[in-house]
Amino acid sequence: METIWVLESCYELDKQSLILTFEKILRISQFHIEHSEAMWAALHEFQDLNIDLSDCLIGTIAQTMHCDGVLTFDKKATQSKFFKLIQ
Repeated sequence: METIWVLESCYELDKQSLILTFEKILRISQFHIEHSEAMWAALHEFQDLNIDLSDCLIGTIAQTMHCDGVLTFDKKATQSKFFKLIQ
């Protein structure tokens, strides 16, 4: 999550650059990425939806943990099937 934040806010990577960067990071054998399968799924969802990559990652990790969903106040995040809007 911190890496996502730094790349977006400090390096101002656009969506496609962010996807390509994370694909490269995930392929580096020297790195051990926690929840790497969830990260791949998050990247695919991020590519298709207009929500933040961090939200995609939160949602896909929640799914791998067998959660029913993630509650949010963020209407934009509810584009993902993993999020449920708190009203």
